[in-house]
Amino acid sequence: MNDLIISIVRGVLAFVLAWASVTIINLTSSIVLNLVFPGVVSVSGAPLTNVERWTDLGLLSLAGTIGVIVIVLAARRAVWSHAVIFGASAAVIDIIACFTILSDQPWWYKLIMLTTLPLQIFFGAIIGTRIRGRRW
Repeated sequence: MNDLIISIVRGVLAFVLAWASVTIINLTSSIVLNLVFPGVVSVSGAPLTNVERWTDLGLLSLAGTIGVIVIVLAARRAVWSHAVIFGASAAVIDIIACFTILSDQPWWYKLIMLTTLPLQIFFGAIIGTRIRGRRW
């Protein structure tokens, strides 16, 4: 019974840590974009020019991949299930963002953002399991 409770708590903690890492990276990327390219990030945090959009897509992909690595490292068992559920929740958030905050962005930006998500999940889970294999 205690093992089940520990697994559940650790799974919830894994999601919290993963989303915290994604949020920190995304907020940092907006700040960096504002410092490197002053005035090119809108009030909502979305980039306004193509150079910044490509930079933002790279940083978003990095954030998603690191989020999956964090969840794989923090989860006690069923790490691929945790990674897929994390990816599904990220997909829901990204789809909502496409129709709200990012509605003024070009179609290709939203398409790339959504289609790179499975790659982020896959590579993040692979990297996380390899790191996990070395540590545990």
